[in-house]
Amino acid sequence: MINMVFADIYSVFVLLAEGTVPEIPGDVKTIMLIAVFITNVPILMILLSRVLPLATNRWFNIVAGLLTIIYVVGGGDSTPHYIAAAVIEVAILGYIIQKCVEVEGRLTAGVRR
Repeated sequence: MINMVFADIYSVFVLLAEGTVPEIPGDVKTIMLIAVFITNVPILMILLSRVLPLATNRWFNIVAGLLTIIYVVGGGDSTPHYIAAAVIEVAILGYIIQKCVEVEGRLTAGVRR
């Protein structure tokens, strides 16, 4: 997620270099509050991975991964730096989701690794 934060910062730099001011839809303070919660999902997942049981943690990771993919793809733009960051982010999230699904197979088979 940190690379998406940087991609957004770079996007602001591009807009400022072009002499435009970025438009933020809706109330800026509310949008920024929502952004704080969304960008804190990764650190929350690290904490939860340490305190939740494996099966519960797996579901939290799948849901967090899917929601983050929606956020990355839905909130993005078409600049080259953003596309590159989004491809990396989605690929890593896809890998995490895949590993969570693989863990389910091992859990149902009685193997924990």
